[in-house]
Amino acid sequence: MTEFFFGYGSLLNKNSLLETAPHAQGIRPAFIRGYIREFGVWDPGALLASTSDDSYALNIKKVDNAEKRVNGIIFSVNEGEIANLLSREDGYLEIMEPVFDYQSGEKLGLADLFEKIQDANRFLFGSSSQEEYLKLCLDGARSFGEAFYQEFINTTLIVGCPLSKIPELRKFLSSTVS
Repeated sequence: MTEFFFGYGSLLNKNSLLETAPHAQGIRPAFIRGYIREFGVWDPGALLASTSDDSYALNIKKVDNAEKRVNGIIFSVNEGEIANLLSREDGYLEIMEPVFDYQSGEKLGLADLFEKIQDANRFLFGSSSQEEYLKLCLDGARSFGEAFYQEFINTTLIVGCPLSKIPELRKFLSSTVS
């Protein structure tokens, strides 16, 4: 059996996704409605095994505005790799939402996604693991094209402010891989 998932943070990065689900298929840009994306999940040193400092990860939050949307990817995972994905997203609530094609807006169906019910809403400026995680997500977003990337940096929030408007992040926004 195949199951569909929606990724909106580090799963946007194909290398990161394939580390968890090497046989992920049908990877394509998509979006969900009625959500915002923000830094807000405290992850004490677990985000990147190569570092020891703590970080905040991306999270989504349901809002009362159907016009708000979060871009990401939809992909399928075979039954053998679902456990890997669930382990990676441990501590998140698994929910199911309608997912739409990024280009056409056509409804693609339902997909599982992960949300953490937590309102930390912070970013650790100067943290090496935080910066590494941000670059991982930015590189993943950029791989889906300039329009997708621009939407990502204009709709991903740190304390209500889009990444694209935060002066301390400009060096990361311009140095991502194309």
